[in-house]
Amino acid sequence: MRAALSELRSGNAEIGDDVTTFWLRGPLRISPDEPASFMARFVRRELPLRADVMNAVDDMMLEPPGKNWRGAPRDVSVTWDPARTRVFGKTGSMDDLPEGNVRWFVGHVTANGRAYVFVSMVVGHAPLDLEAVTRAMTGLRDAHLVAPR
Repeated sequence: MRAALSELRSGNAEIGDDVTTFWLRGPLRISPDEPASFMARFVRRELPLRADVMNAVDDMMLEPPGKNWRGAPRDVSVTWDPARTRVFGKTGSMDDLPEGNVRWFVGHVTANGRAYVFVSMVVGHAPLDLEAVTRAMTGLRDAHLVAPR
């Protein structure tokens, strides 16, 4: 696992002693800039993975218009025309860190024949829910990268 993380250039590539939860409660650390670089290499299909594997990941990350999948579909305040725009995203979270609760939403958008990468990270001591998703989607809308229906 350590070798794979190193080859993918994912964070500090530290897994510690527990290979089953190192990304949740282990020593793996990823800066906010690293997911953007990783996602850009993913979109360009420059990762050391087979194309069919990356295509399958895209299939899993595809968001339906106006929704975010986090265990179950949840409404978001931004929607888009799926014929013109495709949003691919993955949420992540860690709670009770010294700096607070952390929520991520990382992904890419295809719109107008181009691909755009985004990363949203929110840190706070209050309970966090969809803040990272909401901020990312609002930013994509404000940048005119998600076309309204």
